[in-house]
Amino acid sequence: MATTRLSRRTRVGIGVGIALLVAIAVVLAVVVVKGPPSATIASGTPAPATSAPVTPSPGTTSTAAPSTGTPPGPNATPLVVYLGNSFVGGSSEDSGSQDRFPALVGDALHTDWQSITSGGSGYVDPGDDGLRFDDLAEQVPADASLVVIMGSDDDAGYSYEQIMDAALTTLQTIKQRAPNATILVVSTPWVSADVPDGIQTSRNAVRDAAAMDALPYVDPIADGWWFTGPPEQIGNDGLHPTDLGHALAAEHLEPVIRQLLNGA
Repeated sequence: MATTRLSRRTRVGIGVGIALLVAIAVVLAVVVVKGPPSATIASGTPAPATSAPVTPSPGTTSTAAPSTGTPPGPNATPLVVYLGNSFVGGSSEDSGSQDRFPALVGDALHTDWQSITSGGSGYVDPGDDGLRFDDLAEQVPADASLVVIMGSDDDAGYSYEQIMDAALTTLQTIKQRAPNATILVVSTPWVSADVPDGIQTSRNAVRDAAAMDALPYVDPIADGWWFTGPPEQIGNDGLHPTDLGHALAAEHLEPVIRQLLNGA
């Protein structure tokens, strides 16, 4: 029987084809194992009261709107949900979730809390996990009493229009997910009084989106978070808050959140 001998070019072509199929199979296997991108979610219940609540900080720059949430029943513990990037979710510069401002505010006000975060994420920027704030908003629980969304410095490279449009979309998603929740909009903090143009653009777009939706708003840059007071508020990386930074953020937010939960 005659044997058909493949040409060198044909053999090379078959080899390349097999290599491509193997590469595709490996990529698919990695995707299946890794799964879709997911947010970092932390939660907690208030610690037993051992001291008086946090004293409201004077001079907090905020605009409050009437609460649109449904007050919890007499025996219900309010759930406060926090959305954002690593300014909310924390970093190696702090001691862990129990020392970050969502837990500190929860302890002060005796509320349950949950944080839904993704490092490097913004209203426009997909961040480290390929998730934007609107993706995080899709995970807000329906029984949230109040949703606090903070950010984002990671949007500093985008235009005012892009950030504002994305912010309005995200706020609408939160309303759909938790129709009885009040939404508190907090624009991005910064670590020095010398605020880069991109950070100011992000702040202004988020501020205006909150105003357009008539939502309560806090401006950490105007309030001097993290760049007035002790320098130890920011860690060695020059960006993320330490335990002290989180504690001072809690002092700024606690009176605003208290007011909103009380329906003021």
